[in-house]
Amino acid sequence: MKVNVVRRYASVCVLVVSIGLLPGMAAAAHHEKEEAVTSAEQVNKETQDLLESLKNYSAEQKDEAMKATKEGIDSLDKHIEQLQTKIEDDWDNMDQAAREKSRASLKSMQEQRVKLAEWYGSMKSSSADAWDHVKEGFSGAYDSLSEAWQQASEEFSKDEKK
Repeated sequence: MKVNVVRRYASVCVLVVSIGLLPGMAAAAHHEKEEAVTSAEQVNKETQDLLESLKNYSAEQKDEAMKATKEGIDSLDKHIEQLQTKIEDDWDNMDQAAREKSRASLKSMQEQRVKLAEWYGSMKSSSADAWDHVKEGFSGAYDSLSEAWQQASEEFSKDEKK
């Protein structure tokens, strides 16, 4: 059961990045914007639920948690790379403000990804006694990544309303 929860967590990681709500991306139709907002709210709720579930993994279940977390991080890396490619492809169609926002948003996500990797490494090498502390740190690092994504999506929404 808990492996499925962490796999859902990994899926949320993928969804968070693959929605691609960075500022300056090609404009979406009105109904697509509404769906994106709904998806953003849903992703935030699911992310919190899944992070809470990760906290419930015991030290004995560490291997299961690590495997699912690694899958999520690998998938996240792939989607950050795809998002970066999309920004590069759309670069000539962006104005200067959109370029700066896209660059800053992507940089923030990449910085948070580095912190996430550091906590993953800590989780991987943690003792049973340190497991709870490390899980909390990992959850905090992922929360920071989620906040960076949320900020980017809010900026995108503001730009679309102008």
